[in-house]
Amino acid sequence: MPKITIPNPSLVILCGPAGSGKSTFARRFFPETTVVSSDRCRALLSDDESNISISRDAFELFHFIIDRRLRLGRLTVADSTAVRREARRALLRIGRRHGVPVVVIVFDVPEDVCYHHDTQRRRRVGRAVITKHQEELREALPAIPQEGFDQVIILGAEDLRHTSVDIVPASPRRAGIVPATEGPD
Repeated sequence: MPKITIPNPSLVILCGPAGSGKSTFARRFFPETTVVSSDRCRALLSDDESNISISRDAFELFHFIIDRRLRLGRLTVADSTAVRREARRALLRIGRRHGVPVVVIVFDVPEDVCYHHDTQRRRRVGRAVITKHQEELREALPAIPQEGFDQVIILGAEDLRHTSVDIVPASPRRAGIVPATEGPD
């Protein structure tokens, strides 16, 4: 059984196609207030999670909330597809700005499983979107370990059934905190 250790505070980036189980994973292992969802940001702005016409504004809000949570030293989970390098890079920059560990959890789940999950949801994205996400992830997967994350965790469909998550305090220095005995530089 894969056991994932997550430092607190940190930025956890969930990366995978629609329907791969990212939001379910987030609900299962993280307190609700720690999860910042791009879909939820769309809904907050337009009352519709699937309104892609406001994606630019929704992602500005998504990044703003993540930035403010990390500034306050809070564990933050970024729930979006993040299959494109630019999306991961923007999140990595936010985490680095606040001196917290940045963890990426990649959901490497077969397309058919993603599509099956999609058909069970109220808000469906469809096979074409899932196929596009799968292609982007396949292209990105070999490079993700070299993108500068503190931890890269890759989970397959079977791993998702048997994974556990342990949230532990980050070391003070890694969390951007200088111990009082050291003083400023």
